[in-house]
Amino acid sequence: MVPPIYVKPYVKRGKNDAADAAAICEAMSRPGMRFVPAKSEERQATLMLHKTRELLIKQRTMGVNSLRGHLSEFGIVTAKGVGRIDELIEKAERDATLPETAKAALKILAQHLQAIDASIAALDQEIATVHAQNPISRLLAGIPGIGKLAASAIVASVPDPKVFESGRDFSAWLGMTPDKIPVAARRDWEPSPNKAIATSGDCWFGGQQRCSAPCARGKGLCATGMPLCWRAGPRGWPASQWPTSWLALPGP
Repeated sequence: MVPPIYVKPYVKRGKNDAADAAAICEAMSRPGMRFVPAKSEERQATLMLHKTRELLIKQRTMGVNSLRGHLSEFGIVTAKGVGRIDELIEKAERDATLPETAKAALKILAQHLQAIDASIAALDQEIATVHAQNPISRLLAGIPGIGKLAASAIVASVPDPKVFESGRDFSAWLGMTPDKIPVAARRDWEPSPNKAIATSGDCWFGGQQRCSAPCARGKGLCATGMPLCWRAGPRGWPASQWPTSWLALPGP
């Protein structure tokens, strides 16, 4: 199979089946064309778990932002972060000046967020079960910075690792290459948005890069298994310290 993004440059004017077929034939004839191996049903099912989890996380973010926006109109605010939403709800429920109609809407939004959290927890458990049954996924999880979610996503997305000639090719496929930003305007390492794996809370798989996944609530670890102190500074821990610091912490 050929990725659609590699076929699109060969599509001529006019969107029809004949033009698409001609573009596919032209793309396949290129000597440097890269092909995609077919995934098994088990791998595709695992990817479905990750994509569903990603959708629920987006819906939770939308609900949290909506709740914050509505309550801010009444002067009820709290610190940023998904882990602070329970505090915001308790503060709103104790506010005697909040109208009853607003509290009714607050109750519905709170129940919606609780249902999403329960669904995400169920998906996490299912992903953990799939991870435990796959020896390659367990092997990847032993690498510092790669937890159960990232390991299972990599195994499900890469049927044949031999298609990558080097680790640099694999990193570029993951989207860990920086954008083309001028050096003078670049403040920090910025990943490319054109990544192949966009699951598990938009994790970045790499030792010296920060994790952008939402942190677990009071568990000391984020959704990927990285320690929260990795996010303490603007650039995280120095590269010479992260292996020993991670290995000293309990696993996810």
